[in-house]
Amino acid sequence: MKMPIKEYDIEIKSWAEQHLNVEVRKNLQTYNPFEIHNSSIPKPKSFFVAYFKKDQVSEFIGGHDKINFFPRPERSRMVEHICEKTRFGEGRFDVGIRRLIFQGAYVAYYPLHSGSEKIDADGVPKNDRQQLKREWAQFSRWYKYQPYHAIKEYFGTEVGLYFAWLGFYTAMLVPAAILGLIVFIYGISEAGSYPPVLDACNSTNERQFYMCPLCDKQCSYWSLKSFCAYVRVVYMFDNDSTIILALFMSIWATVFLEFWKRRQAILSYEWHMMHFEDTEEQPRPEFLVSATRLKKNLVTGKMEPHIPKRQRYQRLAGAASVIAFMILLVLAAVVGVVVYRVAVYAYLMAFDNQRVQKQAKMTTSITAGLINLVCITILK
Repeated sequence: MKMPIKEYDIEIKSWAEQHLNVEVRKNLQTYNPFEIHNSSIPKPKSFFVAYFKKDQVSEFIGGHDKINFFPRPERSRMVEHICEKTRFGEGRFDVGIRRLIFQGAYVAYYPLHSGSEKIDADGVPKNDRQQLKREWAQFSRWYKYQPYHAIKEYFGTEVGLYFAWLGFYTAMLVPAAILGLIVFIYGISEAGSYPPVLDACNSTNERQFYMCPLCDKQCSYWSLKSFCAYVRVVYMFDNDSTIILALFMSIWATVFLEFWKRRQAILSYEWHMMHFEDTEEQPRPEFLVSATRLKKNLVTGKMEPHIPKRQRYQRLAGAASVIAFMILLVLAAVVGVVVYRVAVYAYLMAFDNQRVQKQAKMTTSITAGLINLVCITILK
């Protein structure tokens, strides 16, 4: 673990500090609608850090305060490390809280919240939990910058990094959403002048053109004008400008990934996690129950649980069969949606009601899309 030894005193000016005067910067900061003004969460300080050593605790900032020296995430990590390494039985693998949960001695383990979440009548937060509830976990703060440092200090680095990614992803979606809205508005405005729409919606063509049946026996000849609404709606979502949106999204996907790598590196540097190495993970209790043999690891030289090749291949075959079944299930869902479209359209076209026949294509497409959405949601 890295702990602070000295406050960061190197001044690095940003582009605004180099090119804008003090008054302009103050005005920009004052009227920035995305920042949380008058926040109860103090601004984080930067420190020079070093790897913690117990015999040099006096060299670290706050080393004299043994109770509050380590921040909450570090204390939780140390407690978890103790719980996972402590031996509770005489068996070789009777170690750790996960083994006790597997045996049913415990139901679960997790860090508790610090203090009450209810803010007093004076409206002043008394702990970190109340600060986060007021400044972050409110719907009115949905457009504000997230206090990543406070989130990290309370929930830990992994949770803080997740919300940093979520905020970055949401911000990157804004230009894509704006361009998609422009493409949709363009489709609405140009739908009236699109030649296929003009042909389908022209009343004169209704008596001149009769379209061939779309199915056998039940379907009859139909008028091109009955597809007027369908062609118009399709053009709203799929028009000439959709090519620009597709090109933009292909570039956006690459830019998003590269920019997030940069953002992740910045956060890792600010949170002193650049060279962090997690502790060695303990074997899962479910694996230890099935792995009754031991084999020497040629790299570490330790005796580790080992599964014979025959048993391993049997497990791989079982996993492969489950994966193959899920793939076939997805293919069956796709084929089922296609068959549904054909069957429902033929069924609706067999009605004597002209209104049902006119809306058959639209009804089939909408219901098939909903079924496809349900299948994707269930099978994802």
